[in-house]
Amino acid sequence: MSYINVLRNGNLYRWNTMTLNALSKKCFQELNLMDFKSHKLIARTSKAISICRNTLSEMRKKVTTSSFKSQAEEIKFFKQYKQIPLSHFLFHKEIQRIEISAPSCNSKNREKYLIAQLDNCDAFCLSHIDFLHYTETNSTYLDAYYYTRTSKNSPPLDISPRFILDKEFSTPMDYTLAKIKSIKLLVPYIKEKLNNLTMQKNFETRPEFKINCEATKTDIVELTYALISSGAIRGDIRELATAFEFLFQMELGDLYRTFIEIRHRSIDRTKFLDELKIALLKRMDDADN
Repeated sequence: MSYINVLRNGNLYRWNTMTLNALSKKCFQELNLMDFKSHKLIARTSKAISICRNTLSEMRKKVTTSSFKSQAEEIKFFKQYKQIPLSHFLFHKEIQRIEISAPSCNSKNREKYLIAQLDNCDAFCLSHIDFLHYTETNSTYLDAYYYTRTSKNSPPLDISPRFILDKEFSTPMDYTLAKIKSIKLLVPYIKEKLNNLTMQKNFETRPEFKINCEATKTDIVELTYALISSGAIRGDIRELATAFEFLFQMELGDLYRTFIEIRHRSIDRTKFLDELKIALLKRMDDADN
């Protein structure tokens, strides 16, 4: 393993690109352990931002106090290792901004706001369409322009403003690459919020049902599996269960686990269906008499 040795404050300072890779992996692991589905989303994004910022700070100290062994190492750092903390930093900053600034009292305005955020993402990608094509095709012939700090020639695309502000820790396009990566994370997040908003609107405008379901959750799961298994209703069993949840205003929980419990009954494995048959036959008999 080869190291770059630098004399700093009279002491021999040693580091290698594996150290930078380790910082990147550690950051990614810490982010993966966080639950961003929590209702405390803003607090959790703040923690994620702090993790990314600290990682970038540590990386900057190492990069600016030494030099890379080769151009290939420098490219790998700015194109790969730095991208994890930087792209996630940008992603979580955007989540925090959207959560704080999105309209909360009017669902129509909130929907317009979220659509505008998607338009902004599209606009950024379109403004860097050549670079986006370069990255999507896994090209490397311009990497020396895009991902090194000492290129003697001007890059063929507009350089990032971050490169002008911090040339010791930025390259002409490493920020732009991170921004594109953050957008790829952000778009599904925004689309999920739009989908949830649509579901909420549908729920708010649903017809009023005067139905009280006296059956248990297990009973409804038994009925759900029976309808799908018989072919009486064709489709995904989860979708039918969701329809029943909407109709009866109840949560059915883990369908498969409940189905296993039904299968393991020692007697009356189709207890609810048998009760339905008996009840229907009795009603017919009563109507005949």
